[in-house]
Amino acid sequence: MKQSTYLAVVTIALFSLSSIAQVGVGTTDPKSILDIQASNSAAPVPTDGILIPRLADLPATNPNSDQHGMLIFLTNTVGTRTPGFYYWDNTIPNWVAITSTGEWQDGTNTDGDNLIFARQAEANGFDFVFFDDGRLGIGTDDPVEAIEIKRDGDNDIQLTSASSNPPNLIFQNNGGSIDSPTFVSNDQELGAIVFNTFDGTREDREVAGIRIHVDGTPQAGNVPTQFSVTLTPDGSTNQVERLNIDSDGKTGLSVPNPTATLHLRNGAPTPDGAPIKLEPGGLLTTEERGAIEYDGNRLYITDNTSSREIIFKGIRVENSFVSFGNMTPQSVQERTVSVPGVNSGSTCSCSADFIPPEAIWNCYARSNEVVIRVYNTSTTNTVFIGATWNINVINN
Repeated sequence: MKQSTYLAVVTIALFSLSSIAQVGVGTTDPKSILDIQASNSAAPVPTDGILIPRLADLPATNPNSDQHGMLIFLTNTVGTRTPGFYYWDNTIPNWVAITSTGEWQDGTNTDGDNLIFARQAEANGFDFVFFDDGRLGIGTDDPVEAIEIKRDGDNDIQLTSASSNPPNLIFQNNGGSIDSPTFVSNDQELGAIVFNTFDGTREDREVAGIRIHVDGTPQAGNVPTQFSVTLTPDGSTNQVERLNIDSDGKTGLSVPNPTATLHLRNGAPTPDGAPIKLEPGGLLTTEERGAIEYDGNRLYITDNTSSREIIFKGIRVENSFVSFGNMTPQSVQERTVSVPGVNSGSTCSCSADFIPPEAIWNCYARSNEVVIRVYNTSTTNTVFIGATWNINVINN
């Protein structure tokens, strides 16, 4: 008997397909390609319905264009997707939820954190989630900070306005609590812009920062502040303060606590180790008081009278031992001292720790050397034993 019934159903289905390309289940007059009628629409039973394939997890391999529009029912929470109907949209490509709960839907991430997520963004393969603890994730369902934007490619933030009050990026940090603020303490950081990158061992290594600290004791109406920039030296994992401007305007370059309007670190006896260096260039067409200039040959400074003057280049030789021995009456002797870098005709001066009272001396410069000349004014022999000389040269 069952065999006859099945044969009849198949016969009707084949007849319907062959004649009008429509299939009716529970009806001999289908109104569409597939028309399924309930056993009793006025008093349906629990089995009146269609069971769509039920999946405990999404396929490990995504469908393709052949499954565009395929429907499933997800029975478990998978990532931010809660149980419900989903269809495959190959134009995205991703699984899209069929829901009547609106744009925002409850969910959890892989850590079990409760959240709501934007369905349209999620359907396009992009996370936009708010957590119960107040965190916001854009491009991630596991933000490490209160707000995290995470996406490939261009990831700029732009504030655009057309107002006399331009956009501001505001950082505020108080002592106490949000509802009951108090003074912050001295050296407390008020805000920072921090730069992170992957360093081979950590994904979020902090390598540089721009920071504002309290620089003194806050008082009613006054909180002194300090600005600093930190960078990571080559070969190090620790940041070093490279710029510091305190509340008095004193500026330190690689000096953490400057004690002058401009405080420079000491130099190093290595290439590129000078504490300050000027690039050569043309001189100002009009002198300006206080200007220091370098034309590639000489240094210049302009004084209060707006008169440009040369800063002479000096060379000093200390503790050079020179002996003149026995000098005959009213004779002249010369000794040469090597002074690399001296130009011929430059101005020089010299002095010794011992000079006989009857001796008169001077010096003159030749290329890379200084000549010391001594004249014995006595009418008798004079023994001029060795002496230690100091020599100063102002190069021309």
